[in-house]
Amino acid sequence: MAAYVGRKPVSIRDFLTRQHMQPMPTAIKPGISKHDVAGKVASKSYGDVVNIKRKHVANLALELVSETSGSEAPQAFYWDIETRSAAQLGKGKHGVGARAYAEHPTTETLCVAYARGNDPVEIWLPRETIPEVVLTAAADPDCLWVAHHAAFERAILDAQLVQYGWPRVPVERHVCTMILALAHSYPGSLERVAAVLGLQQQKDMAAQRAVKRMFKPRRPRRDEDANGLYWEDAPELRALLYRYPKQDMAVMREVHCRLVPLPETEQKVAVIDAEINDAGVLIDAPLAQAASGLAARALADLNASIAQKTSGAVPTASQAIKLKEWLKAQGVELPLKPRSGQAGLQWQDSLDGDDIEKLLAGELPSPDVRDVLEIRLQAAQSAASKINRMLSTRCADGRARNVYRMNGARTGRWSGEGFQPQNLKRPEILKSDAAVAEAIKMVLASDYAGIKRRHGDVLRVIGDLGRSMLVPAPWHRFIVGDFSAIEARVLSWLAGDRGKLDRFRDFDAGNGRDIYCVAAEGVLDLQHVDEKSPERALGKIFELGLGYQMGSNMLLGHIRKANVPNSERITSKETEAWVAKWRRQNPAIAGFWAALDATARAAVRNPEMIIPCGRVQLLMRDGVLCLRLPSGRELKYPSPTLKPGRFGQQQVTFLNMEAGARRGEQMYGGKWAENVTSAVARDLLVDAMKRLRIGGYRLVMHTHDEVVAEMPIGASSVEGFKQLLVEVPAWASGLPIAAKVFEAARFKKD
Repeated sequence: MAAYVGRKPVSIRDFLTRQHMQPMPTAIKPGISKHDVAGKVASKSYGDVVNIKRKHVANLALELVSETSGSEAPQAFYWDIETRSAAQLGKGKHGVGARAYAEHPTTETLCVAYARGNDPVEIWLPRETIPEVVLTAAADPDCLWVAHHAAFERAILDAQLVQYGWPRVPVERHVCTMILALAHSYPGSLERVAAVLGLQQQKDMAAQRAVKRMFKPRRPRRDEDANGLYWEDAPELRALLYRYPKQDMAVMREVHCRLVPLPETEQKVAVIDAEINDAGVLIDAPLAQAASGLAARALADLNASIAQKTSGAVPTASQAIKLKEWLKAQGVELPLKPRSGQAGLQWQDSLDGDDIEKLLAGELPSPDVRDVLEIRLQAAQSAASKINRMLSTRCADGRARNVYRMNGARTGRWSGEGFQPQNLKRPEILKSDAAVAEAIKMVLASDYAGIKRRHGDVLRVIGDLGRSMLVPAPWHRFIVGDFSAIEARVLSWLAGDRGKLDRFRDFDAGNGRDIYCVAAEGVLDLQHVDEKSPERALGKIFELGLGYQMGSNMLLGHIRKANVPNSERITSKETEAWVAKWRRQNPAIAGFWAALDATARAAVRNPEMIIPCGRVQLLMRDGVLCLRLPSGRELKYPSPTLKPGRFGQQQVTFLNMEAGARRGEQMYGGKWAENVTSAVARDLLVDAMKRLRIGGYRLVMHTHDEVVAEMPIGASSVEGFKQLLVEVPAWASGLPIAAKVFEAARFKKD
């Protein structure tokens, strides 16, 4: 039996040697005993012996090989496309997704670098004959097409290269090394992942800077039409352009060969991710355009008001520095927050939303100061910019695509791109379908005065309509499925909290009460909290925040940020008492924190040893701390070390490289619990998405605990959707899963 690395088959022994998967000792002293995670962990002795059989380790190793060898085809096809366009790809105020970029009328393919396996990299130019190696690779059903940010290559292939005769390749055969790097908790950019891995091949940044001038239009010269489109182009630039992607290809190929491939199960997730990003979601353009105009008018009014009230000292509400200076001159003492910069961590004046709310809750020098702070708070809403991103990222058919990034978070969850669909705000003013429908009519009529009279804050109304601007295609409807309290359920299951799991089961059967109401009653010493009580919001924060070892100050901040009624009256002394009481009432979860923390430290101290902790396992391998989830997927924590922590003991610190940064992040019990819980909840959503896809549901959106299908009216059923959504995977036996499922003509929260 052999596994393929790059183009060459290697033996299992050599493969395991490369991955540092050496056989474990038959017994270890991991620093933590086998214990019931549900209770009394802190009082246990951590000197017991945990038996790890060689057969078990061998099975894990063979499982890894079988997963990778099944999906890793010999002689993969590597490719990299260089283009130019007036459209801006990716992030930024005017950035668009890969599909919108590819179909933009100014986008032009400059060249394609390609190679099969370890063969020399070749360059193809538009209007040249399609190389035989390309046709052979496309015709080979076992050949994987590998690219860094493969969504871009696939988009250019479909929109442009097929017109030159390039063959289409099924999405199942595309592999993205960016997704692969992120799965290993490395940076997503090719330059950074190559540097972190210390590869022999590194990206040529000097060449990139030189050829980058060719990729976007230059400014017109004096003797040229100001409205014309002009490009930097010259023979020497072209020569450099044809050399530059060859080095990128060498780097990408080494990344692909260096990193363990995605397991087959995760490669299937990558296919679903590609399908959802390709499908996109339709934007209600008339509503979004009308809302954008109203938002611009509201911002103009707010800017005029703040300029008038400050006598011109603060021309616009977005000018934070001038606003801080004016407030200080009025005698306002601004809150301080730690900010990191070139000089290190420093305490600086802050005017974040929660800071302004604190100021508004107290005494202020004058009514004008209060008005100015309220104006700043209104203007700081992101409603206008989010709507403009919806409009600017649409493709020609009106759908916004490429709005999700797989493995964007270390837990495997997605991050948002474009208009950030996962960060659409929950309605604060428009609490019913009738209120939403009325507001939509007023926005479409551009009834600015009417909205102000009816609701006061125009920008908040527009923000509340953000979800409503996402609509199904004509003659279709959305089917929306939302897991119920999924993280609270998962955390209880991981911690072995049988009492809380039974309460979830009773609630699902119609015989129990809402867990957030129960939490509010227990911590606040109240009776008869129901689902409409304002205290339920506190109960939800208790379960989701305190379940991850949140402290009293952070709890107070979350309460105020969540707009809990009368939150300005809550004191830090009260939240400190609430934290202590919740922990006393939830000993299993508090014990789970201690168990995870001790197990992580033990794994770092004992490399190459599998150390179990309840339903998860930890292993230090090849300088990376691996946390194996119940589903079999692994979370990665690169370069872990033990350093003194804020809780008076050694804590695991690892190299956090999310968003391309490289900084040490210190872990503790609650943070481990949050990572594991989020990751398990993600795996539950992924398994449900797989079942729904097989069941014929066309998935177009998803969030952390929610998935949306776009289906023809009358096709498929809500009941069938729900049945597939709440099915418990074999690896999650004993976990009660429930969900709310409904149909809608616009995207919304139930």
